[in-house]
Amino acid sequence: MRPYTNNLPKCLLPVGGKTIIDWIVGDTRPLAPTETIFITGYKAEVMDRYLAGKPEWGKTRTVLQSDPQGLGQAISLALPYTTDDEPLLIILGDTLFDANLGRLADESENVLHTYKVQDPRRFGVAVTGENGRIERLVEKPQEFVSDEAIVGTYYIKDVKALRESLQYLMDNDIRTRGELCA
Repeated sequence: MRPYTNNLPKCLLPVGGKTIIDWIVGDTRPLAPTETIFITGYKAEVMDRYLAGKPEWGKTRTVLQSDPQGLGQAISLALPYTTDDEPLLIILGDTLFDANLGRLADESENVLHTYKVQDPRRFGVAVTGENGRIERLVEKPQEFVSDEAIVGTYYIKDVKALRESLQYLMDNDIRTRGELCA
């Protein structure tokens, strides 16, 4: 993405007349989040300035991930600012998608969005059982296990279970390709 990201984090790149993050946050509005937490790293100060100009987004917070060690670590940095009784919507900041996120308000279970791809070796994929429920996630499989690529949107209804799972991974230093995965 260089040279475009020399001065901007990827989420602030313009696409179709708006920044990526504007598209993402706009899609979450039907859920009426009580707070939107942004995990920042590269060019964090640019993101802080951008968010200061977005009062219409309601309560926002940035949390710095100074030593990125994967998605699991990023999520764990946000968890102190969440409760177990409000669902959590996790969206990767460089993800563009077409989904009606408002439908998640009626969900009683966790939801992971996927997209069928021809070459799943470049993506994390969801492996489903006969009932269509996800049984496991595999990061960039070199042997075919599924063609359902994870698109970077996760709706977590059971925040307590997520919190406990991440703590277990961190306590036992369980990593995939050196990263703490969620």
